[in-house]
Amino acid sequence: MRANQPDPRRLDQRTIELRSNLASRDPGRLALDTGAVFHPNLPGKGYFSLRLWQQEIHISYPDFMAYDDLSGDGLPPFTQAMLMYYFSTADGTPPTGEWISFSQLPDGRFYIQAFQGYTGGELAKAIHSRSEFERASHKLGGVVHQTGSLFSGAPAF
Repeated sequence: MRANQPDPRRLDQRTIELRSNLASRDPGRLALDTGAVFHPNLPGKGYFSLRLWQQEIHISYPDFMAYDDLSGDGLPPFTQAMLMYYFSTADGTPPTGEWISFSQLPDGRFYIQAFQGYTGGELAKAIHSRSEFERASHKLGGVVHQTGSLFSGAPAF
């Protein structure tokens, strides 16, 4: 593992902690808070179903393991962790349809520098000029949005 890479054991440990905490929560309330559907199948057991990234998934209850509905394969560790965090923090607030920044999320400021480093920073290195960015964006079907910019004072694509 390189020095600047996160330790995957920490992610695994945090996911285990989240699963343990979720196991004691009411599945009906979790379904309401997350927008998932809970399907009880035995006393104290069942699964949640929901869509994630355009695919149907299910999450077993009470062990909270996430699976692809079609293949039955377990989802990758990062996706498992993300779902456990979502189930742990969701409070039933309906989606607004608006984008928010990491800084608007609980503990989100922690991720801003890392995210910028492997997204915006890499994009800025790859693009040498605004015109080059515009040509590439248009070629890929990009449209102008007035919500931010990689280049100061310029519309974002």
